[in-house]
Amino acid sequence: MYLIGSKLPFTNREKLLGLAGKHFARLNDFKPVKLNREIENNAVLIALFESLGDIVASEPVARRMKEKYPDRPIYWVVSSKYSDVVKYNHYLKGIIEITSVAQWIDLKENLPKSVTIIDLHFKYRGYIMDRGKVYENDNAPDINAGNMFSCGNSLVEIFSKTAGLEPIDDAPLFYQRAQNERYKFNPHGKYIAIHAISAQWKKDWPSEKWRELIEKLTVEMPDMKIVELGFFPLINTSAKNYINKTGLKSIQDSADIISNASAFIGIDSSLAHIANAFNIPGVILMNSGYMPFSGNYQKQINSKIIFSDSVINITVEEVLTALKNVIK
Repeated sequence: MYLIGSKLPFTNREKLLGLAGKHFARLNDFKPVKLNREIENNAVLIALFESLGDIVASEPVARRMKEKYPDRPIYWVVSSKYSDVVKYNHYLKGIIEITSVAQWIDLKENLPKSVTIIDLHFKYRGYIMDRGKVYENDNAPDINAGNMFSCGNSLVEIFSKTAGLEPIDDAPLFYQRAQNERYKFNPHGKYIAIHAISAQWKKDWPSEKWRELIEKLTVEMPDMKIVELGFFPLINTSAKNYINKTGLKSIQDSADIISNASAFIGIDSSLAHIANAFNIPGVILMNSGYMPFSGNYQKQINSKIIFSDSVINITVEEVLTALKNVIK
């Protein structure tokens, strides 16, 4: 049994209101994970439960494992909250959904010894699904949340090293549903997808600068629509070219919109990783000192990452200039 959590890991009031229904806290009772299939003795299990951006960025691990073990079934162990991110990956035989780390620990204890486990989590990592509780695993002891970005050039490289794999730094792919199941969106023209709110408020750009950007884009690119994505709207503008598509049912819905965008503008967030996976020309606003992306966004091919000591100091003019340079 689960309840909506009343305590969330955010201090920003807008996030608290908007994400309250998205975070869950465990009760004291424990239910072992129920598998809808028997796990083969030669299976390979990739474990990365959360967060959304981490899972998208780490997609190359599935392809690399299939190359290494072409005749073995590959599964991804994931929080049920994020199952839509990996369930359509055709390199996987299936996914295993969990709702607590305790379920994963219980599952591991009952797996055949011949099953290969690729655990992409730090040795000591706290989990949102377990209200920040830290669990220990057998991974590299010298990589942690404090030093991770000095240990690799991207999230996927860092996580692969954490799991004891040869470093992986390939560009990610994102796997969509069948064409007839995709989100129907027709803005009657070209559009730019934007994502303004991350899971950490220190990564975010002020709402007033987003509104100023949209107002200027209305003048400078009058035929281009601006589509806001995410859990809930931050911008709240009446600009005629603005379309609010926040609060969509599935991450696949947002991905369908991003996949057809002329460009993406956002902060360091899950949707930025999806835009990168689709090779959408992008402008990303980021604090200096780390690089989460692999692929084109890492190399800044048809994209621009605007680094600053603090994202709030990035100017609207900088974003406009970068956008004009990446849109062909």
